[in-house]
Amino acid sequence: MNEREYQVEVSRASARKLAAHVAFLSRVNNAAAWRLHNEILEDIRSLKDYPSSYAYYASKRFPERKLHKKVSAKRYLIVFAIEESNKLVTVVDIQDCRQDTDKKLA
Repeated sequence: MNEREYQVEVSRASARKLAAHVAFLSRVNNAAAWRLHNEILEDIRSLKDYPSSYAYYASKRFPERKLHKKVSAKRYLIVFAIEESNKLVTVVDIQDCRQDTDKKLA
């Protein structure tokens, strides 16, 4: 790992959400579920290079954290936090963009 690369970790909650999205799709099309899984994981791995280049993310769900977002597989949102001091990127949420997660909190 060179000095510009970040370590990337996925929270347990995010891993469970990804598994749920893939499991749901696998009931319809197993090959598409594997493609979705692989594409999202590849996008998560790509966060090791220049994660701060992605747009900020504001949400009622995580008001206290400074977060960024990246669109993956055309309709999923990878929400992540950057810890500059440790060169660490933590994926805190994976959302289906077709759902309004803030609406669920109201």
